[in-house]
Parts: sequence; structure tokens; C-alpha cells
Amino acid sequence: NLTLRDYPEQHLVAASGQLSEKLRSDQLRSVSAVAGYSRKFGPKVAGTFSVQFTQLRNASNQDHYDAQSNRFVSTYYSYDDRVIKPTVGLILGSRKVQYSMSYLRIDRNYLGRVSQDAAGTYLSDTVSLDQDTFLFNLVIPVAYGMRLIAEGALTEARSNMRCEKFYRYNYVLSSHMVGLGYSF
Repeated sequence: NLTLRDYPEQHLVAASGQLSEKLRSDQLRSVSAVAGYSRKFGPKVAGTFSVQFTQLRNASNQDHYDAQSNRFVSTYYSYDDRVIKPTVGLILGSRKVQYSMSYLRIDRNYLGRVSQDAAGTYLSDTVSLDQDTFLFNLVIPVAYGMRLIAEGALTEARSNMRCEKFYRYNYVLSSHMVGLGYSF
């Protein structure tokens, strides 16, 4: 996959800290592979297993100038991601109720963004971020293409970036959703 992202209102930051006439442009390149297996265990029970691997690179021409520290940081928004997502699912009963659980692991390494301690002092390493997410999904067919859907996710992110005055790098979050879906 190749995704080109232009930012028509975001000028590039020059080494002086001033904005240049050129505009930000990112190229997001990714390669993904999925392997899956499914098996029927009986007349009303089936199981699925899949695992997805993704390698991703965001190449951005945008830099950053830290006015507080008088420091220019090149390729501030460029990063590499390595992603793995195994999923296990069950399909149960004559109504085909579906339940799945997934684990999503993202390892992100920024190419130019330098890590900082809690006081904002720059360190020697670039920023790395490790994110673990557990996903749960339940789909219950109701009638005539209508489905009751319940989803949940629990995420924890850890980073070597300790300066979080403007952006959180280390966090725990959860999200939950219940709703109706329709397929035809």
C-alpha cells in the first residue's frame, strides 16, 4: 500500500524555526500479510484463527523546532511500525453468533524525534513506542439482516519519551461500544 498525504495548510519548519514556503507531504508505505485457518467442529460450532503482520513506514518531510530548547529536530513525523495481530474466533449455533478475541501489538520507532526526560532535556535515543491492545467482539444476529454488536478494547502504551507536556506517550485506555448493524 502507498498512501500520499498532502497538508495544503502546513508549511515546513526550517532549521531557523521559521516557516518555509514549501508544504508538508507524507508518504505512508506498508506491506501486510494475513494467514488464516478455519474449522468446523460440529454442526453448530466453527472456529477461526488468523494472524496478520504489517510493516509500515511514514516518511514525512516535516521537521520540528523546539523554541523552548532552541533545538531543530529533523524528520519529526517519520516513523517505522511493526504490527502483529493474532485473532481467534468462534461461530456458534444455528443463528451463527460470532465471538472473537484479538491481540494487537504495535512497535513504533520514530526516525528523527529525540526522546526527552520529564523536564524536557533531550536524551540520546530516538522515541520508541510499544502499544498492546486486547480486542473483543460479539455479533448476535437478530432478524432480517439486523445484528446486535458489542465491541471492547483495552490498550496500554509505553514509551521512552517522558516529556508529556503537550502529548501523552504513556497511557492506558479502554473503549466499549454496543449498537445495531444491518447487512444485506
